Amino acid sequence: MRSTRNRITFIALLAGTLAVSTTFGMLLLLPLYIKEKLGGTEADFGLISAAGAITAAIAIGILIRYPRRIPPHFILAITAAIYAAAAFSVSLTHTFAWPLIVLGLVLGTAWAVAYTSAPMVASELSDNETRSKNIGYVTGMVQIGFGAGPLLGDLLIHQGLSFSGIFRVAAVLSLLAALVVFPLHFRSPELRPRGVADSEPPLGPALMAILRSRAAIPLLTILLCACLFTTMNSFQTTFAASRGLSFGIFYACYTLAVIFARFVLAPLLRDSGSPRILAIASSGIVVSILLFIWVGRSGYLYGVASVALGVTYGLTLPALQGGAVNASADNNRLRILPIAGLLFEVAILAFPLASGEIITRAGYTVVFIVLLVFAVAIAGLGARLFMSGADTRPARIAPATAGVSQSKPD
Repeated sequence: MRSTRNRITFIALLAGTLAVSTTFGMLLLLPLYIKEKLGGTEADFGLISAAGAITAAIAIGILIRYPRRIPPHFILAITAAIYAAAAFSVSLTHTFAWPLIVLGLVLGTAWAVAYTSAPMVASELSDNETRSKNIGYVTGMVQIGFGAGPLLGDLLIHQGLSFSGIFRVAAVLSLLAALVVFPLHFRSPELRPRGVADSEPPLGPALMAILRSRAAIPLLTILLCACLFTTMNSFQTTFAASRGLSFGIFYACYTLAVIFARFVLAPLLRDSGSPRILAIASSGIVVSILLFIWVGRSGYLYGVASVALGVTYGLTLPALQGGAVNASADNNRLRILPIAGLLFEVAILAFPLASGEIITRAGYTVVFIVLLVFAVAIAGLGARLFMSGADTRPARIAPATAGVSQSKPD
């Protein structure tokens, strides 16, 4: 009975995660909306995106410090509802002004917390044997939503729906996510609120130990990966328009390639988290960025570049996450992935401010050259981990809180 109950709960969690992630993907049409309908630029979108960086960092920092003060599925549901309200409010804007920047702050903060809390719910429903796999399923739903959102938005545009209508559809999806996730504790007792420990381990000494450990290199590389990822993901609509291409090519090819890399290719490899695989995959990111520089107006080359980025990035990021965990002392390992998530989300929100300014002032070729420098640095750090023989295989992670259920959702 408990196994069936948790299986249904987990499916509901996946559905809610996919819905709110698809909403995020549909809001990736915002740069195109700002440029075509509001008379703005990519730099204006960068300002909107970066507005939420500081508040997102504060919110995730609190979540890292007090992970069980509020059950994580409540946090996911609340932030999905806030995201829905902000998306609907965006649909009411008709000029580029300060209210849109405020909405960017709300959207960025809500998404960052939702992105962080969804794997926490999966962890609560898992035991040590299934935790990594189940968290992988949840993050897989995030990747699918990233790609499905812009494709759904593009389909709705071709059906004659306005940008405002698309943002309202996105708001409905996020609200549905909140309604699906909020009552999960009624079916699975593991998610019910419980008492909070009298004391929490201090953050300061742990952070200093992590910065001085070998985990610093994978964490730095994750930060560079986030800057590259957010630029590629945020400005594909306007980049494709500048080349006379369909942005659907990128989102479809990239998303399918990431799913293939994580769920098909990785299990076939002897050790997808090995330093050798990391070195090869991170070097492949360099090749993919070079392909984007040469795309021109070729839809075929655009698709090939998107697939290359999806496969190489899809293998690189999980290997770096595992490497950061394995390079840490046992008593600090529980904090590594949330810290990686914090670095990733802050970069996701803040770096479009820089890349949008570069695009507006110098064009897409220059921003791709900047990303090429980042890709070379990522490959160099990956090669350094390979040459040093650092173990990047994902480590088995202990439960994030005491009393985690030993039942399985599958």
